[in-house]
Amino acid sequence: MKKLKVLSWNIRNGKKDNGEVNIEEFIATILEINPDIVFIQEMDRWKKRSGHVDQYNAIKKALGPEWDGIWGTRRHFRDKSLYGIASYSRYPIYESFNHILADAHLESTVAQEMIVKIGKDLVSCVNIHMPFDGWHGKYMVETSWNVLSEMKFSDNLIIGGDLNVQPGSQEIDMLLSECTDIGTQKTHEEGRINYCMSRGVKPIEQKVLDIRLSDHFPLITTFC
Repeated sequence: MKKLKVLSWNIRNGKKDNGEVNIEEFIATILEINPDIVFIQEMDRWKKRSGHVDQYNAIKKALGPEWDGIWGTRRHFRDKSLYGIASYSRYPIYESFNHILADAHLESTVAQEMIVKIGKDLVSCVNIHMPFDGWHGKYMVETSWNVLSEMKFSDNLIIGGDLNVQPGSQEIDMLLSECTDIGTQKTHEEGRINYCMSRGVKPIEQKVLDIRLSDHFPLITTFC
């Protein structure tokens, strides 16, 4: 497989540290990174707090017509606005799914799977945003892994996102029993809670950019 650059980034609905919402600055950073796969967490569509912008399509349009993407809703609002995650691919999406891991009263947890065709290879690229409020724990990762293990092309698997747990936790140890993770750097002001790991696809480099647009830093992982 040719080299594949994956960006995972929790953009905090486009809100900068100064409180200003400006999705265009986040888009400019994504374009400068020039990834092949993009995992985004904490994205708004048509919400008042982010200027009623459809952030999913704003990023998709900026990436260009050769890109494809999928949206996953975590929360619906009465004004029909949405909050969720999104994944984008420079390569053709062979198939895609939104696997519901948990459906709480207000917010769902979704494992968003894109099966991407890269040359002759099919790779499952999975974007996850685990909740922060403490009710997920080991149960949530067990549920996630049960879903991931049943994925059709899980022999070639890249899983990334905001897992909201630190290295050494039971949750991460469970994933590391099956996946390779080469990351060491902080991805958030409070530590390392964002990951990009793989099975069947070799990670060769990972770096975290010290870009303080969101409270999370862009995480870039290269695979081959």
